[in-house]
Amino acid sequence: MNHASGDLRFLRRRAAAALRPPDNSGPALTAGAVLTAMLLATRAVDLLGPAPTVGDGAVVMSADTGARYVRIGDTVHPVLNLTSARLIADNPAAPRRVSAAALAGTARGATLGIPGAPDDVGTPLPTTTWAVCDSTEATTVLIDQRPPAGDSAALVTGPSGRRYLLTGGHRHEVAADPGVNRALGVDAGRARPVSATLLALLPEGPPITPVRVPLAGNPGPAALGHVRVGEVIGTERAGARRYYLVLAGGVAPIGALAADLLRFTGGDPGARIRPVSAAALAAVPTAALPAVAGLPEAVGAIDTRADGVLCAGLDADGAARTWVADAPPLPPGRHAVALAGADGPGPAVDAVFVPPGRCVYLSGPDGRSVLTDTGVRYPVDDDAARVLALGEHPLPAPPGLTAGLPTGPTLNRAAAAVAH
Repeated sequence: MNHASGDLRFLRRRAAAALRPPDNSGPALTAGAVLTAMLLATRAVDLLGPAPTVGDGAVVMSADTGARYVRIGDTVHPVLNLTSARLIADNPAAPRRVSAAALAGTARGATLGIPGAPDDVGTPLPTTTWAVCDSTEATTVLIDQRPPAGDSAALVTGPSGRRYLLTGGHRHEVAADPGVNRALGVDAGRARPVSATLLALLPEGPPITPVRVPLAGNPGPAALGHVRVGEVIGTERAGARRYYLVLAGGVAPIGALAADLLRFTGGDPGARIRPVSAAALAAVPTAALPAVAGLPEAVGAIDTRADGVLCAGLDADGAARTWVADAPPLPPGRHAVALAGADGPGPAVDAVFVPPGRCVYLSGPDGRSVLTDTGVRYPVDDDAARVLALGEHPLPAPPGLTAGLPTGPTLNRAAAAVAH
């Protein structure tokens, strides 16, 4: 007995039974019946095997070898990859499986396609997070992964040799000054090296440098008593310690970091913070010192570990932060794709993780591109994006990040139609 014929008769009976509603069928049961019928129909197609003719299939695949072809008129052309076939055919559909006999009876043309194009770009992510993780051995870019909660402060050295404090979702260049080191509570030699790719992911904040106060040493506002311009004063408000810088025309509210910078880089290193009453402060105008504007309010304990993995990440809404972990935040059992240009502790990106079968459609300074799960970024034009079903709204590429990713050939319909 022919097993395929027997299987088909069995499937027909199961499909008919699944679609026949029982007397008391509810919505859930009806949905289950429809799903069963769909699955059975899919199985039936598999049993029937490949189509006997190329027919009107725009993109076809040999059921025997897996080779792909694109049909142009009455001629089928071998293609280098499925992406090229879809671009030529102006059709994102899956290839039609045909028999070797069907292909043998069809006129054959030259091989077409884009060398090095991906076989399939994948399904675009509607939104995504970004992360760059640096260890002593590699730089890894991760897409659409959820980092652990919290934010860590870290002192790092970029490829140029400049030092940066990473905190509060920003990078702040740190001056090579002993007073600045004391204000931060760090050893100048404990900065860990990081890649330019990691630094580029974080927006730049104001530099952390010695602070110079105009007219420092002159008498301050009379309402404050015997204080001088350039001194840091403090008071308790709502149960919290508040700091102010004395200026010639009033007092400037400052954070704990600015207070320490002023104390350790001014004319009286380590000077104590003079306490004043809230009543005395109320009698003095509020002023400002641009040199400390935008500095972090305070910096917690700076993580100076040389081991572990330092990561910088961007949430889907663009909020940035840093953290230190034992390993990059990958799903269990998953691994980042090692790139051909990996150079370990060198400047290149060594590995990329994009969820398998997904991609990121990007818009950046150099135009639009698609980042696939192979870790390679391919420039695309609007027409190619339409054919490949990438959507109409590319996601903004984080500044500086795409420059570190390997770039493949441009995907467009003209390049796909080139014969080889």
